[in-house]
Amino acid sequence: MKAKQGQQPHLIGHYATIYLPELDARLFVEQDKVFMYSMLPTMANASVPLLKQALVAMKQHYSTREFGARLVRFQLMAKRSITLSDPEKEEIMEELKAHYNYDWFIDENPDVQERMKHSEKEGEKKGEVKGLQGMVLEALKESYPEVLPLAREQVEKIQNATRLRKLTIQILKAPNQTAVLKLLHLPAA
Repeated sequence: MKAKQGQQPHLIGHYATIYLPELDARLFVEQDKVFMYSMLPTMANASVPLLKQALVAMKQHYSTREFGARLVRFQLMAKRSITLSDPEKEEIMEELKAHYNYDWFIDENPDVQERMKHSEKEGEKKGEVKGLQGMVLEALKESYPEVLPLAREQVEKIQNATRLRKLTIQILKAPNQTAVLKLLHLPAA
């Protein structure tokens, strides 16, 4: 449909929900529908020999980068499949590791590397916060042990490293228990 001058065309799509386990994997392979091969592990009649055949076809059909992306999807679908038995899943995972060097894609993929760096930084932050929370609790244990049971939950809520460092110093310098309770926003006993 052509839009009138000055108007934007309206695109209307009609989508249907499909339930992959109801589809027959053999038909997609017979009809050479390579674009669907990464979904085959979730379909009915997806035997290990058929999946191995599909992997060969995908490797021949796609560029290295595109094949890697399809392998990731294929592996994910195989892991989550309700149509493959556990032994079949194990066999296909071994096939991926042995013949398709699946790890190279993860190791060399910049998107995956960026996520890994982000995860590492988040892990480091969480570790630092946990350590500082422990330091605050240790300061309380040394100086005001009777406050420790009340303060534990409150301290674990604090996720800011700078705030935890300051809190440790403030607890160590606090003149009395009332001041510590105030620092932790706890009611006076």
